Amino acid sequence: MCSTPMAISRAMPSTKSFARVYRVAVLLFVVVVVCPFLRLLSVVLQIWKVNHPSEAMAWGDDGMDEDDIVVGAQVESFICPLTQKPFERPMKK
Repeated sequence: MCSTPMAISRAMPSTKSFARVYRVAVLLFVVVVVCPFLRLLSVVLQIWKVNHPSEAMAWGDDGMDEDDIVVGAQVESFICPLTQKPFERPMKK
């Protein structure tokens, strides 16, 4: 007889215990992450209202669209990073 199925069934938690662990994990996440964030958000809103009494707070609008493409300048160096000597025959990638 093989005892593997019995060992697996003992090692696997029941559905009720998994649901209990999941509820505790969600509650812990809410207490540790969400509540401090909401308190911080409340403080930020209060500070905004004091400094800008007639304006509504802009959420996430920094003036740049996500579709904008930003291109930077690229500098090409013809110096070897190991020997610090100029390349004899430089090639592009």
